[in-house]
Amino acid sequence: MKLIETAIDDKGESYICAQSEPKGKEFTGHILTDLFFANNIPPDILVSSAEHAAENFNLAPGEIRFLRSDVYPSKRVYDTISDKENKPPFKKLFYHSTTTLDFVVVLRGKLILIVGDQEIPIEAGDCIIQRGAAHAWHNYTDEVATLIAVMIGIAPPAQFKLIP
Repeated sequence: MKLIETAIDDKGESYICAQSEPKGKEFTGHILTDLFFANNIPPDILVSSAEHAAENFNLAPGEIRFLRSDVYPSKRVYDTISDKENKPPFKKLFYHSTTTLDFVVVLRGKLILIVGDQEIPIEAGDCIIQRGAAHAWHNYTDEVATLIAVMIGIAPPAQFKLIP
């Protein structure tokens, strides 16, 4: 994947300010590639992407993150977890919540979105608006699936339950 960043200079002229092939960070079950991060909404268009700790999915209110997630086949990942590591039940693998409003698009592959006890099949082209709900992405195929998402940090309501 190529990432191209445009900008405007002091005189308002447009230019390409950066081109890269970002490398993702590997987590259990997926690779996360940050594409953009800003500390405030709206982001300052005169400032390039800020540094962000890839492990932190709970954004502060007003932070924004644009990312790509490559999701590995869930069964293969589950089978690599030792029983000595407090192995969760399979359906609870990857189950979490974040202090964000997320806009997600499936770029390729097929996934199952688990929310509570519901399982919704999703595939390339499907869009998900994630509003603080605890959830998991499961890949029941043998192919890597890819999501692209924009996460916006929110002040969670009183009833929000953080699931790490």
